Amino acid sequence: MSAIILFLGLGMGEIFGLLLSLAIFILIFLALRGLFLWYWKINLMILNQEKQIDLLRKLVDRQTIPSDIAEKARKYDEMSRGPQP
Repeated sequence: MSAIILFLGLGMGEIFGLLLSLAIFILIFLALRGLFLWYWKINLMILNQEKQIDLLRKLVDRQTIPSDIAEKARKYDEMSRGPQP
């Protein structure tokens, strides 16, 4: 680590300044991230998408074809094809 510091020619004060600047930037980014997500309603869009996924899963789970409808559909398919040779 000290070899890298010597190679770059940075002193301890400069390294501390860089680390402090980086830490401040990260804190500002995290603080503003929530504001930006709220402003552009991204959190609301994600919530709505999760609700849609849940509703679609419920529909798929409930979707079963009753046997009488399936039988009628099979007979209709056979009749629509016509007589088989």
